[in-house]
Amino acid sequence: MSKFIQIDSIRAFEDYPSYQILYEFEDDFSSQAKLPINQLSKYKYVGGKFLNKYFSQFLSANNESSINRARKFSIMMTPDYHRMYWNKSTVVPYIIDYWKRYDTIFDTYFDQFPLVYISGLEVFEYLKSKQTRVNIKHLPLSISDKHFHNFFHKEIAKDIDIINVGRKNKVLDAYIQQYLEKFPATNYVHREMENGENIYYSTINGKIGKLETRTDLLNTLSRAKIAIVTSPGIDGGELRTGGFNPVTPRIFEAAIGKCFLIGKYEKNVEFYSFGLDNLVEMPTSYNEFEQIVSNKLQVPFNLHQAYQQFLERNLNSKRVAQILSDCSV
Repeated sequence: MSKFIQIDSIRAFEDYPSYQILYEFEDDFSSQAKLPINQLSKYKYVGGKFLNKYFSQFLSANNESSINRARKFSIMMTPDYHRMYWNKSTVVPYIIDYWKRYDTIFDTYFDQFPLVYISGLEVFEYLKSKQTRVNIKHLPLSISDKHFHNFFHKEIAKDIDIINVGRKNKVLDAYIQQYLEKFPATNYVHREMENGENIYYSTINGKIGKLETRTDLLNTLSRAKIAIVTSPGIDGGELRTGGFNPVTPRIFEAAIGKCFLIGKYEKNVEFYSFGLDNLVEMPTSYNEFEQIVSNKLQVPFNLHQAYQQFLERNLNSKRVAQILSDCSV
């Protein structure tokens, strides 16, 4: 039987579109484990930030840091959210984005948690190599089972040639712009940041607007023949991540949409652990990019079995089962 009594969520005050996949995980965990979701107040985060800034020397570690004491599960997009908890001995965090800049605080604050899940395998192995004092386990990212069901629905018309719904890799973006100059009839859908909002555009149909919901995003992806997928810590992203290159949820979403995958990843341990070497085409020149894109646009999607196996390995239900097993009585 699970030792958890609730799932803490920051959904009441963090409404970034990229956080929605985390809230889906919470919902799936809640349903599978029959646990309530406790929506934390923004004041808890702001107050914790204040306490840690001015009174951290008075916040002593709790000596009851045992996995048998764990009672709350808390997804933390970054380690900064540790500030929400004064008594850390009753919380099991799941850290999604860990960058090198967090090295200075990780052992100091996270060894008070009984167990800490790390989403990135590259980060997990890095922390192990540093002989962290924190009790860490690797828990890869995943996709909701409810979206996996959509994979088996009848394929809708693929009226988008190439789609990039996330951040742009400068190398691939240059290839895309060169391709569009040569083939201006290509329907390319991409995101632009305007006044802090994600606004989507089509090179053929103009402004699409915001994709307000997860359903909007996934439905749009399902209309695309090719999806661009990349890791964040290359080609200029090194400053932000410190060189870490995690596999992002975009890969699952594009697979659900049955898009051919063209991308640029660091070929690290995480890349191979997900089997992306068998799923993602990674051109190293414009000519190679043009050849791959032109070929993919001419054939129907034909990787159903490979995508199905990939998705089945990376469902939320599998991750929740792992958590419950790790933290059972």
